[in-house]
Amino acid sequence: MKENEYTGLLIVDYDGWLMIRDVWVTSWDRPEQTRFYWPIGIKAHDLPWWVEVPVRVVDISYGVYSRVEGTRIRLKDGGKTKPAHIERREVKRPKWARSWCEGRWSGEEVR
Repeated sequence: MKENEYTGLLIVDYDGWLMIRDVWVTSWDRPEQTRFYWPIGIKAHDLPWWVEVPVRVVDISYGVYSRVEGTRIRLKDGGKTKPAHIERREVKRPKWARSWCEGRWSGEEVR
């Protein structure tokens, strides 16, 4: 899995700490996304050797996430956790795309 291209929820190693990375398209009129890094409170080197990051997760509720096989992960302060880092990135235009429209690339020209 290419971590930089995947826009779903992932557990990633961010400066030696495990974080939930959540990607949002935050602009309808320009190709930009915002990535939020939510701390779990676990150092990456504390993971068992058989667990590899990035790992896909789904949001269950208020600061709790689940891996596909059912393991639950809670944010450092549950639903009151603040993001440890926020970054904004440009969404690259695919070769087929002609314009950015309503938060995504479109193959049609928008006037």
